[in-house]
Amino acid sequence: MAEGDARADCYPLADALPVDLADLDPGTNVLVSGPSMSGKRQLVFDLLAPNGVTADPVVVMTTDDPTSRIQTGFEDRGVRFDPTTFRVVDATGAPGDSEPAVHRVSSPADLTRMGVAFTQAVDEMGTPDRLRLGFVSISTLLQYVDAERAFSFLHVLSRRTSAAGYLGVYSIDPTTHEDRFVNVVTSIFDAAIEIRERDGDRELRVRGPLDVPPEWTPFPYSRRTASADTLPRRRSRATASGSRSVGSPNPPPPGVRTLTTSPACRSWVDLPGIRSASASPSPRVK
Repeated sequence: MAEGDARADCYPLADALPVDLADLDPGTNVLVSGPSMSGKRQLVFDLLAPNGVTADPVVVMTTDDPTSRIQTGFEDRGVRFDPTTFRVVDATGAPGDSEPAVHRVSSPADLTRMGVAFTQAVDEMGTPDRLRLGFVSISTLLQYVDAERAFSFLHVLSRRTSAAGYLGVYSIDPTTHEDRFVNVVTSIFDAAIEIRERDGDRELRVRGPLDVPPEWTPFPYSRRTASADTLPRRRSRATASGSRSVGSPNPPPPGVRTLTTSPACRSWVDLPGIRSASASPSPRVK
């Protein structure tokens, strides 16, 4: 990645990260990984709406926080809740009024409806040339669907946003899943931003082909970040497949199999003007 000023065709990051990374290439998908109360959700929002940067259109897909909290988080960053430039796909199941900027899905288990809602959001925004997609969070999604379905959904979503030249930013709590599962999920993405805490201090590192040394860097809390991720979360102690809560009556799928793309997943992401998902593959996190 370029150093110094962000390149005109890329997605500028301003001061969202404490590393020498000014921008991200169009088509990049990034996974933000960190435990509860680490500020990862706020970092996702900072990457979607960096301070002092001309706002790109934004779509936030949420399985976790309802629309009201998403709206508050972005209004704090000076982003207007305008349906022409900002949409929320709310799959939390939380009740709410009908709003043009909100596409409601009854449950994170309805992946087809989530995909259709994303397609509609992009289409109703005029299929912009640039767009930042946020997904919060993968961990909550995996409390509702098995690992294979989740992988297929995330793979198709990330590949189609990549083909469109969009920027995708996703979040996961690695402490709720086994390491093997987290590694498999991370491999879907072009880069990973990892957050950890050591002796009360927060640190961050970037992994992937971004020309940034994968070294842990101090990442101090701000007032806004310190108040983030503090609400109670539904937590699961995932199995090796990463998909089942403790005491679930249904057994997990038999291991983590090779990622497949189901016909149902292909159908909902057939966005107008977007190239096939078989377009040149991006390098994955190593």
